[in-house]
Amino acid sequence: MTRLHSPLQQLKEARQIALDYGCFIVEKHGQRGLIWILYRKHPNPEQRAIYIGKCSSPAAIRRFVEKVCIPEDRRRKTEDSQLPGATCPQELLSSVLSPLSSGRRMA
Repeated sequence: MTRLHSPLQQLKEARQIALDYGCFIVEKHGQRGLIWILYRKHPNPEQRAIYIGKCSSPAAIRRFVEKVCIPEDRRRKTEDSQLPGATCPQELLSSVLSPLSSGRRMA
């Protein structure tokens, strides 16, 4: 069973993951309470940061940061998520997108 973390611990983890992947989290007071906004640092320091999204709870911002920042192949290793014959994430992506790029609609 997964150990439950306190909201403060979830927020600390989210901030650390964001920093590791070139992003940062800003805490703001909104109309409905606190909100956390995720930004990506721009490669050019003279440019503004790039807005990614916002969440209203520490658990939600932790999940959002994990989904946005960490590549899919580093998040979870499950056999059922890989298609047969796909050996790397790029092949997996191309095998999923190939019906869409051919102009055919999927029913």
